[in-house]
Amino acid sequence: MKRDMDLVRAILLNLEDRESHLVPGCSEETYGHYIYLLNQAGFVDVYGGGKNMTPSGTMTAIPISLTWDGHDFLESIRDEARWIDVKAVARSAGSWSVELLKYTALVLGKRAADGFINGI
Repeated sequence: MKRDMDLVRAILLNLEDRESHLVPGCSEETYGHYIYLLNQAGFVDVYGGGKNMTPSGTMTAIPISLTWDGHDFLESIRDEARWIDVKAVARSAGSWSVELLKYTALVLGKRAADGFINGI
């Protein structure tokens, strides 16, 4: 299964708001697998260590909450315009690694903060 970073963002936003555990168009199995991956990335704490296996062999997990790093990552990609810019950089770099996305979002956020501070 290829990672869908838009789905990652949607899941993190839903977890933060505690709206619904599911994201439209996302099956429970896919959702559980992404929670498992988000736990591996250190963005989500899961119930029972996340060692659940579905009949199809997909590792799944049940979320408890976002971690500090999960909140920080979500904050850096919350703004839709910044998220579009982060994805554009990822496409041009040819990499959708979480580390590259975090770094890009941080750099874009720093540029925005520098622009604001220079305008004061």
